[in-house]
Amino acid sequence: MLSHSFRTTCVLVGLLCVGVLGCSFESFLMPFGSYYYWKNGLSGSTDLSGLADLLSGGTTTSGTTTTGTDGTSTSDTSGSTASSTPSVNDNFDDGNLTGWSILSGNWVVTTDGALQATGPALQGYHIITIGEDTWTNYELELDIMLDAGAEYAVGVRFVNEETWYHCSHTLGGIASVWRFASGQSDLQLANGTSTPLPPGEWYHWKVTVSGNTISFEVEGELVVSATDTSSAITSGKVALLVPAGGIVSFDNVEVRAVGG
Repeated sequence: MLSHSFRTTCVLVGLLCVGVLGCSFESFLMPFGSYYYWKNGLSGSTDLSGLADLLSGGTTTSGTTTTGTDGTSTSDTSGSTASSTPSVNDNFDDGNLTGWSILSGNWVVTTDGALQATGPALQGYHIITIGEDTWTNYELELDIMLDAGAEYAVGVRFVNEETWYHCSHTLGGIASVWRFASGQSDLQLANGTSTPLPPGEWYHWKVTVSGNTISFEVEGELVVSATDTSSAITSGKVALLVPAGGIVSFDNVEVRAVGG
């Protein structure tokens, strides 16, 4: 087996010969080029610019794909990242939060297999997210139960703790869609009257974000639909939110492409 230093010397001598003789690098490599093509499964017209690296002990890299247990995936090819298709299906029966990112608060999986958190004492929200910053149009379905407090809430196209679309529902039955900016609601896009949702019961929600429109369904009923016509948020993750003074449980979280 040729040593690394010997191979390097061969390459340098070869390049010197190319300069002196005026021939092309590919011409000089024949018949070595044929072996290179065969060894790497390439056609004879393939660029041989990587052969010098191969002979001198260099390496080549290829793209990789990483898939999470909760259905999210990212692909990295030659240093670039391709966005994944929105895909989450988590009922928390495995007892872990793989794929989720806790931004604030203490989130736990309860003994009956639900995700639960207590909101901050004074103001704001405790937040956990899943997904990709590049997700645009998708449907979120989940079951939600208020153990204490006055508001249920989730976020879609969640960019960071400053910016997201906020879907909330009060105990008394007021459903709203807000746009949050600078960590606060800067615009109420729409609100509607819905069935009151007393605490201690599970309710099924569906939120669809498509284009600039956010549709919010509770127990199969469309309770509010809103369109953001100014400064629209174009992409972002899914966020589960627990408001100050509240205790909220979540289960059976599904995210998919619209119509998927």
